[in-house]
Amino acid sequence: MDTETNKNFPTTEQFEMIIKSLQLLNANVKKEEVLKNIVDVAISITNADRGTLYLVNKEKYELWSKILFGENIKEINLKIGEGIAGWVAEKGEIINLIDVKSDERFDPSFDESTGYETKNMLVYPIKNKNEETVGVLQLLNSFNGRFSQNDEKLLDAISLNISLALDNAALVEKLISVERDNSIGKMGNFINYDIKKPLLTCKRYVEHLLKKEHLFEVKQIIKLLNEQLEQISSQLSSTTYFTEGTTLLRREPVSLNDTLYDFSLRINNLLKEYRCNVENNLKKDVIINIDKNEFYQCYYNIIKNACEAYKENGTILISTKIEGDNILIDFNDKGIGIEESDIEHVFEPLWSKNKNQGSGLGLAISKKIVEDHNGKINITSDKETGTTVTILLPIE
Repeated sequence: MDTETNKNFPTTEQFEMIIKSLQLLNANVKKEEVLKNIVDVAISITNADRGTLYLVNKEKYELWSKILFGENIKEINLKIGEGIAGWVAEKGEIINLIDVKSDERFDPSFDESTGYETKNMLVYPIKNKNEETVGVLQLLNSFNGRFSQNDEKLLDAISLNISLALDNAALVEKLISVERDNSIGKMGNFINYDIKKPLLTCKRYVEHLLKKEHLFEVKQIIKLLNEQLEQISSQLSSTTYFTEGTTLLRREPVSLNDTLYDFSLRINNLLKEYRCNVENNLKKDVIINIDKNEFYQCYYNIIKNACEAYKENGTILISTKIEGDNILIDFNDKGIGIEESDIEHVFEPLWSKNKNQGSGLGLAISKKIVEDHNGKINITSDKETGTTVTILLPIE
């Protein structure tokens, strides 16, 4: 074997690294962990400084990835054919650049916004067994000064396994989604047939008692029972709409500020239970077109989550801001924040970090209610400074 051939042939140490890499690739089936492992493996075996894995979305004809941008996770979307990674996705060919700035396809905007300097780059197409490109690995700044043909061969050795790991993760994700949908369907049936009927019976008895003469204290207790039953009934209706995927809104134009002040009074018992309070910092009033009962459920779920983030004696600040033709409503707490890895799951039905707190449906239902009102909902969080839930709604 000549010297040049031997130079580009994996050593025993590199073979061992490949075996360890394959073990790591097959160690998890959760999509987020699989994606992280793939990037970690690629960085390790090629001695790169940084790496990104883009996945191909055939329906949208684009690539997407998530990267750490400052302290936040940012999703990147590229059209296939756009930039170096997009070109590799389109052509299915490897690009190995010693000097990225000499290539007109290189986009310097990321470097400019972060202060990072990309010098050399290896961009590698991940192909499945049918030779279709399903992902693109982008590796930056080899510690060896440049990426070699040997680095390409090392990626060749694990490429199919990367594709299989992605397939397995996608399959598991699909199975979990099907199981979740089945569970939600069963929950809907349980609510309709096993809870609503006895609840309606209780409501009729309480309404009957309200019409009778009682001592003041007894009357107050009956009123409280009626309010709680109304709350439970509204929650069940919202949950039923969610489980059935239906929408039944009775919208009306209302003052946003008056509505938020009213809601903050209605949740008084909840706030007492958690020893929390609400502060309203509401700007110029606007008119919004909402179903007040449904929107109250959204408000209630968000406040309850914020209260649970505190151990006790917490304050939830509600503020508003006009942005063009929309109004932004911020719910901010200074409690225990949400882990970065959990942020993308908080709106998933039946997902809950703490299995002892709630069903994992509250924020999923809130998201549906907001979207049914042609709005958007978003969460930002930090373990140290707390969480902000932002709702965007159109102004009438």
